[in-house]
Amino acid sequence: MRLFAPELLHLFIPEKNTSMLGAEFLRIACLALPLSSVNYLISYILQAMGKGIHSAILTSCRQGLCNIPLLIIMNAVFGMFGMMWTQMTVEIIMLPVSLGMYFGMFRRLTGESRSRLS
Repeated sequence: MRLFAPELLHLFIPEKNTSMLGAEFLRIACLALPLSSVNYLISYILQAMGKGIHSAILTSCRQGLCNIPLLIIMNAVFGMFGMMWTQMTVEIIMLPVSLGMYFGMFRRLTGESRSRLS
């Protein structure tokens, strides 16, 4: 997708300058995709485990505490491209939080199952 971003965007946006700008945005968004996939997967796993509150906390942190303030700050400091880099920044910040919550929950669940067996 990153390699063919200009051609892909040009299919939907015929104006060259706008499609080139959109292609840059698409490339930046593609960089954040692996991290956001892990973060969302952990949120969905927590929901599936019946830990909806934990999942809601992760989502609230991602959107409310990180994404919205960073959009404002990055726009003020770096302009339009700063806003595009916000997603990558949020995912980098949230990855250790998501992993910590997941592994903490996993340890608690395995500890509970061991104590039931004893």
